[in-house]
Amino acid sequence: MVTGFAEAMRQREPGESVLARARRFYTESLTRGDPTLGHRGVGFARMVDASPALLARERQIHDQREVVLAAALAQDLNAAADDITPRIVTAQVTGALRVLYYEARRRLLAGQSGTELDDALAQTAQSAFDLLQTDLGDYGS
Repeated sequence: MVTGFAEAMRQREPGESVLARARRFYTESLTRGDPTLGHRGVGFARMVDASPALLARERQIHDQREVVLAAALAQDLNAAADDITPRIVTAQVTGALRVLYYEARRRLLAGQSGTELDDALAQTAQSAFDLLQTDLGDYGS
């Protein structure tokens, strides 16, 4: 979960923006049933929700993913050390992924599963990335 998104960013197609890659990464991950998008098991989701320690670790993992991605993006784009743009872009994109992650768990715990859950997450992801399009649509392409 920490390094997967950064690795996907390093494998952007020529001319592919950071946001376009984030969309593609999420869609591909959802299609594969990648459990790092949100818990696929109700029992595990309930256990995490009931544990302050696991919830704290989960937040830490999200933060680590953001740090790793920001560093990868800065390197990939040859950003100057004092350029905060890669970190700001990363915060926005990983923020959307974080919201989608928690939305997946919320829906799972509300009883959604299978195709119903996947379809809802795909639609929610589209809306989330659309919100970022105006400001980030061309960044990194």
